[in-house]
Amino acid sequence: WGIQLSVQLADGQWLNAATQSPVRKSSWALQSLLALGISILLIVGAVILSVRRITRSLATLAAAADAVGRGETTPNIAEVGPQDLQRTIRAFNRMRNRLETFVEDRTNLLAAISHDLRSPVTSLRLRAEFIEDESLREEIMETLSEMQTIIETTLIFAREETRTEDSRPTDLAALIEGVVSDFQEQGKSCSYTGPGRFVMTGRPVSLKRAIRNLLENALT
Repeated sequence: WGIQLSVQLADGQWLNAATQSPVRKSSWALQSLLALGISILLIVGAVILSVRRITRSLATLAAAADAVGRGETTPNIAEVGPQDLQRTIRAFNRMRNRLETFVEDRTNLLAAISHDLRSPVTSLRLRAEFIEDESLREEIMETLSEMQTIIETTLIFAREETRTEDSRPTDLAALIEGVVSDFQEQGKSCSYTGPGRFVMTGRPVSLKRAIRNLLENALT
């Protein structure tokens, strides 16, 4: 309530008057709540964006590490995110570059040695032809043939390792069945027992070569 006024008139009656204070709406409270809500939304949005940025970089790093583990050649990862994450990515890039250089140098060395061994083996093969003892000559020629096979296999491996075969979804069951079928057509005893379909991510040419080598060794 506001002001209350009572006045006695000349005839003895009283005149009473009163004023009522206007009700003031608490607009400041609504404004504060609105500002607080907007601030909370902005903070939550900033946190979500920061977390997504960090998790995206971590997911990229995990995918690159998985690819390097499979022997694939991957580009350097962009150094983004917090400083700790940037240092981690920078260390990973250095490790990947050193690892690729190491593997490439060893592969080139292996290829060079295998290539250089071709000439001595060929020379020995020619000289073995002049051995009069037929039994000894056949044993030496058989040994040289094994050495030649090892050298050629090593050169094939070195050449294929220098190629960049990307990983892709591969039906491993169908791949194994195909290799087994090739051996069966050659009259060799082998069979496949397993699921009719088994899809995995890998390099099909390298997988097929590895499975073929395993089966050849087992049959031998």
